[in-house]
Amino acid sequence: MENESTKLLEIRDLVLGFNIEGETVNVIDNVSFSINEGQIVGLVGESGCGKSITSLSVMRLLPRNAVISKGEILYQGKNLLESAEDEIIKIRGKELGMIFQEPMTSLNPVYTIGDQISEIILLHSQVSKKEALDMAIEKLKLVSIPSPEKVVRQYPHELSGGMRQRVMIAMAMACDPKVLIADEPTTALDVTIQAQILDLIRDLKDRTKSSVLLITHDLGVVAEMCDYVVVMYAGHVVEEADVFSIFENPRHPYTIGLLRSLPTLNEDRERLHTIDGTVPAPKDFPKGCRFAPRCGKATEQCLNEVPPLTSINGTHRARCFSITEKVGDA
Repeated sequence: MENESTKLLEIRDLVLGFNIEGETVNVIDNVSFSINEGQIVGLVGESGCGKSITSLSVMRLLPRNAVISKGEILYQGKNLLESAEDEIIKIRGKELGMIFQEPMTSLNPVYTIGDQISEIILLHSQVSKKEALDMAIEKLKLVSIPSPEKVVRQYPHELSGGMRQRVMIAMAMACDPKVLIADEPTTALDVTIQAQILDLIRDLKDRTKSSVLLITHDLGVVAEMCDYVVVMYAGHVVEEADVFSIFENPRHPYTIGLLRSLPTLNEDRERLHTIDGTVPAPKDFPKGCRFAPRCGKATEQCLNEVPPLTSINGTHRARCFSITEKVGDA
């Protein structure tokens, strides 16, 4: 994906599982993609496809029973999986920031907003507590929170959902990280607030020259925000390309199904397509192509063999045996 020299963060052949009753069940299987400087990469797929756990592996915030059996996560060429915990603590928050999915559960209910933002600043900067609090107020101003001097003294439960999400963004951007990971940043917010949050992320990215990994299931958000798209299904990358190619020429049946399931308004009715079935649990991943049980084009080969991630042109790749048949025409 693009020139090696521009890669800021790269995941290479990541295999990640969980140790359950003495057995390791893999949930991520040979996942590879990269994020270039100044780029917004969308990581797309239904719930259970492995998007969030991939992002948590980058931040080294995995549960105790997580097992990484293969792969590298390279930040500016350094493998984070080989870094000591004290090194990761220095990088996490300063170089890599994350907006978590649920601001109410991610914010500490017993500390004020000011204390929580200041803590990150104090960890990575040689400043006094007073200076850290002043910087926290400035970060709240940056995310367009009204009366930030008042908000720093408030607790999470005193704020609305949209305000808490803005606080999460302020915390993630507290030390101007080079890579911002946003995990479903607009979940459970009304449409107006969603648009404001997305505009805010894009504005901050442009202002601070950071890169963004945007995790979402909303292809409308992807079309509006992203430069490049990685589609995941059941722990595999099934398609990746620039955003224009994904929308104009999708080549994997799953990507096509996601796009067809977007609401489209006709003159007299709205017709909504669906993908039959559900994402399988990791212990039930099929033998061959993991999408085969839900795919109308599946053959005997699909049921028994795992298709490779095949190059179509440039950076456009898809994991499908029918790739030469241009599945989008079906």
